[in-house]
Amino acid sequence: MSVKKTCSKCQIEKSISQFYKQKNGALGRTAACKDCRKKCSQIWANENREQKNQQARSVKRDRKEYSEKWRNENPNYFKEYYKQNTELRLEANRRFLLKNPERKKFYSEYSSAKSKGLLLNPGQCQMCGTKDLKVEGHHFDYTKPLSVTWVCTDCHKGIHRRKKFTEHKS
Repeated sequence: MSVKKTCSKCQIEKSISQFYKQKNGALGRTAACKDCRKKCSQIWANENREQKNQQARSVKRDRKEYSEKWRNENPNYFKEYYKQNTELRLEANRRFLLKNPERKKFYSEYSSAKSKGLLLNPGQCQMCGTKDLKVEGHHFDYTKPLSVTWVCTDCHKGIHRRKKFTEHKS
């Protein structure tokens, strides 16, 4: 027998699993069901879009400040981690290249062209034009190792974030 509870918003009796956990709530659950809570959150977000965006910007700014502070306080953390875990990283790279043999060929062609001077980094992002950040090579098509778009680290992250998002949606 499953425990039932009545939602305070829609007044429908539902299984306890249809309510979020809340320590001080009746039966340890929220008063409103998950569906009603989601609807209320969506309504609030639509009515308070600017406040929601401002909160998101604030969280992002705080996270970035914390990360920068942490990196300044721990400048050698990553160097030490990589030294201590060299074998682990090499093994992960080997497994990746075994699963993706076309990438191994791609990387060797790309590296060879770069060392021969066939691919020159312009030092400026081809997307936003900045010269302030490190410029990296991005490949929209991994079957063409010499077709490179030079982008700053921020634009490069954005490209991969959008790519991951579109792959996730489809």
